[in-house]
Amino acid sequence: MDWDTLYCPNKGCKYYGIRFEPGKMVKNGFNHGQPQALCKGCGSSVVLSYATAYYGLESEPAIFETVVRALAEGNSIRATGRILQIDKDTALVHKSWL
Repeated sequence: MDWDTLYCPNKGCKYYGIRFEPGKMVKNGFNHGQPQALCKGCGSSVVLSYATAYYGLESEPAIFETVVRALAEGNSIRATGRILQIDKDTALVHKSWL
């Protein structure tokens, strides 16, 4: 997650799809613990994880990354849960994000 890849999500905005630059978007505090920015063109707020695999994720990004790596290596969902000491259903939720 990087400020350089953030853009305005409002399709009607003149800055839509243009990467974060000072003056077009400004840092705007936090929303549920996630850093967010405010578009100066239209006033839309967007969290830093917008349009990434982490968007809307309720667990730690490090756990999500490890689940993805374990599944990509061919581990089963149950084995992934055992390795990370998480419930298999939690591993399954992470798989559905892929």
